[in-house]
Amino acid sequence: MKLIHIVKRRFSFLIDYLLHTGSDTSGLALTCTLGICIGIFPFPGTTTLLLTIIALLLGLNLPAIQVVNYAVYPLQLLLLYPYYAGGAAIFKIVLPYGSSNEILNALQHHPLDLIADVGGIAAGAFAIWLISAIPGSIVLYYFFRSLFGRKKQEQNL
Repeated sequence: MKLIHIVKRRFSFLIDYLLHTGSDTSGLALTCTLGICIGIFPFPGTTTLLLTIIALLLGLNLPAIQVVNYAVYPLQLLLLYPYYAGGAAIFKIVLPYGSSNEILNALQHHPLDLIADVGGIAAGAFAIWLISAIPGSIVLYYFFRSLFGRKKQEQNL
């Protein structure tokens, strides 16, 4: 069986399961949207905690938001380089550190410069994520709301 059919069948099963849990389509759409948009946040290791807090504050389906988060983890890793390269470009930071020895040397002799450079790049990465996440979340929300609405109608027929 082709991989695409396996993935499609599993996601269809997941959507059917979520719709049977009694969640409304808007809540599920918001759950998936936030799971994706926060799941690609450019700081690995923070998304699980962030999404747990968001799900609890907004009353969203916690297991579902974490499943979406873990599903987009490979995408988060793929986007790290563009986020951080873009962050460096925004603040015109050129890191003169080509090797681990140079980084250790900078850490020993110029730690504040290194921290400022890395912090600037991280701030730029956050800015790029934010600029892309806001319109992306709007598009994703309406896409998922439409998808879940159609699936729910199919189940009710």
